[in-house]
Amino acid sequence: MAKKKVAKKVSERVIEPGGPGSDPPKKPVARENYGTFYEAWTKVKELRVYTQRNGQPRLGLEGDDLKKSRELSEEYKNG
Repeated sequence: MAKKKVAKKVSERVIEPGGPGSDPPKKPVARENYGTFYEAWTKVKELRVYTQRNGQPRLGLEGDDLKKSRELSEEYKNG
């Protein structure tokens, strides 16, 4: 006779905040302030990938990439 596969029961462990095994609190990522968009464009690789030098989205971007390029332009627009 063939043996039946039986799933093992998973015991639920409750991890209390701040206890052992919990993740440390995340700190917000601080980005460097730049004077203008043009200064940031030369130093931030992600900005160069998604935008042109004049702040417009790169040609051919669609969907999430286009949305990200617009967000980056706004973020770095005024330093």
